[in-house]
Amino acid sequence: MDDRLGELGYGEEHQYLRVCRNCARLWESEIGGRERQPAQQCTCAGPPDSWEGGDVSEWARLCDCCLRVVVGSGSRWSVWFCEDCKHRVMGLNAAVGLPLIPIGRHTLMHGITVHPDGPEIEVEEFVEAIGGLFDRIYRLGDWKEHRLAVVFDTLGLADGVPLVDYLTAVADSEHEELTKETSFTQLAAWFGAKDRRR
Repeated sequence: MDDRLGELGYGEEHQYLRVCRNCARLWESEIGGRERQPAQQCTCAGPPDSWEGGDVSEWARLCDCCLRVVVGSGSRWSVWFCEDCKHRVMGLNAAVGLPLIPIGRHTLMHGITVHPDGPEIEVEEFVEAIGGLFDRIYRLGDWKEHRLAVVFDTLGLADGVPLVDYLTAVADSEHEELTKETSFTQLAAWFGAKDRRR
């Protein structure tokens, strides 16, 4: 296996994964000998099957910012970004003072909590904060679908491309549009934030 693929989070366990251009989700063409069933599905035909004993019916995904790295998933605590992109996103969130770009599914990952016996105003603020977070989670999903279409068009890839071929094409590309830095700048702009590094 190409060493660059390992640096992009790819391992032998990912050999049956493919990339869906439409929903930006990875899906499996086969299980590949793993004990867990069923196979990971994309969401184009509807919600994926629920997995018994799991929070989320996926075990791997592309980083939601750069779409260049495979990250683990399956838990409500899973982070949606590779380490480089996570640090950029968390830095931006700290600079603006709120979870502008969500890093994962759970409200606690974003510091949004409420005490059940707290005052009513605290509960109202919590409900408002959660609503805003969920809106931004959907916005991030829209970004990922948009960004993946850009990557596919830039590289001339076909829908359903095997993950290994997708990652190889991304790693081989020298196109400025596909760098982690450009991805983050465009993600920040998608959420209405300016990249202050320029």
